[in-house]
Amino acid sequence: MHCKNNVEVSICIPAYEMGGIGPTFLRRLLESIRSQSFTNYEIIVSDHCSGNEIKSICSIFHKVRRVVFTEKKGNSSANLNNALKYAEGKFIKIILQDDFLSANDSLERMIGKVGDKKWLAHSYWHTDYDAISRFRPTKPFIPEDHKQLLRKNTIGAPTAIMFQNCELRFDENLLWSMDLEFYYRLLCRLGMPTIIKYPLAVQTLWHGQLTNKLSNEIRNWEHGYIKAKYKLD
Repeated sequence: MHCKNNVEVSICIPAYEMGGIGPTFLRRLLESIRSQSFTNYEIIVSDHCSGNEIKSICSIFHKVRRVVFTEKKGNSSANLNNALKYAEGKFIKIILQDDFLSANDSLERMIGKVGDKKWLAHSYWHTDYDAISRFRPTKPFIPEDHKQLLRKNTIGAPTAIMFQNCELRFDENLLWSMDLEFYYRLLCRLGMPTIIKYPLAVQTLWHGQLTNKLSNEIRNWEHGYIKAKYKLD
């Protein structure tokens, strides 16, 4: 994969309405990116909205490439894949729309720590809807039996990873388990990641999160799908 204009990091953001709060979350995220000490990046926002709210926010910020995505409404995996398709940097950094970078040197720390590895996983804080407090940092790790990652997500949300630009994409049959299944394939393809235990991002816990909307029926179906796909016991 060749990077264009020597871009080091493509920041990929899947965006949608989120019941009207999406543009506010996106503005907060883009502001956290704009404040970074590391500046060799591009921002790709895949806009899954029906209106112009996301377009208006993107127009305010430098280095943002907005790509409209009208297919597969409600499929977050497909929306994220659309952003990945346009990434031209050496590395891809995923950040979900309702998350944001925790400090001005977050990207700089990632680039400085990845070393000779081809991907990394970092810790992140949690915050409430108002983003005033930060609590319960994650503790990402790779289980010794790598297939255990398909049963339990030991890394966290997609915001926790940065990886070498490649053709890997999220399985669009999955919504709840899309991240852990993708991590397993990253592990098989790129080897062991660098693990950064310091929280470099913040995840917002709120009622509109996708994981709070998915039914047990969907979760059980995805569990069976992964079990069959990878011939798990």
